[in-house]
Parts: sequence; structure tokens; C-alpha cells
Amino acid sequence: MMTHLPCGWVRDWQGKQARDMIVLAFHSARLLVSRPELYQKYELDPNRNLGTVDNCYDILTRCYFGFIKYPDGIITID
Repeated sequence: MMTHLPCGWVRDWQGKQARDMIVLAFHSARLLVSRPELYQKYELDPNRNLGTVDNCYDILTRCYFGFIKYPDGIITID
């Protein structure tokens, strides 16, 4: 699902500075809220709440606030 959002896939964030992802994370989360029907087709297993629009929104929101709090941080994906 994230490959279809402005922020791209989380793995591609590796090594980027947090400040560079603030706007992308915000716009991506906003798209999920404003147009969820466009992204529901990419959900992995909604019956088990895996890979859903809600999960993706939660991840992006937490990242967004983390990026704001630590804008000079370098993103590390493990």
C-alpha cells in the first residue's frame, strides 16, 4: 500500500533525514483518511487487521510525530 503513497515504502526511508520525510508522511496519512477507498484494494488481510489502511495510517502518524520531534535524526530501519 505504501508504494502507492507519496512517502513510498518504509524500507526506502533508510538513511534519510527525518525532516525530509515530515511532509511526505503527513500527506500520505492525509490521503489514507480522505480517500481510503483508493487504498483498501492493497490491504493484505483486513479480517486479521493486517496491512490495512488503519494500520498504515497508524504507522505514518507515529512516524510523522517522531520526525517532528527529532527532525535532525537519521532514519534507521531494522
